Amino acid sequence: MNWNSLNTLNKESFFEKWENIIKMFQISLENWFEVEYVLLKHLRLQPSELDRMEFYRAELLIENFKKYSEKEREAQKDQEKEYNQKFSDLKSGIKMPSIPTSGSFKMPKI
Repeated sequence: MNWNSLNTLNKESFFEKWENIIKMFQISLENWFEVEYVLLKHLRLQPSELDRMEFYRAELLIENFKKYSEKEREAQKDQEKEYNQKFSDLKSGIKMPSIPTSGSFKMPKI
């Protein structure tokens, strides 16, 4: 686009279009700090690594981490259900001894 054609365009619409394009590449600081926290704490990245990383890569790492965490959580729940089922089956199969009451217990004489 040359500047002569800019004169024919409405300058406000031209700048509005560029502003909309620029907004597509902006992120909120709050979102970035959330991403930064997860990457630093849970994925144990160094701050220098994070500073050199493009934002889209950081977001993709977060998405992959969420998917992995969900799968891990589901596997843990399934394992816990299986354990509880085996434990309840084992518990129902064992006969617990009866404890004598204090009425039937007699002290020996010395």
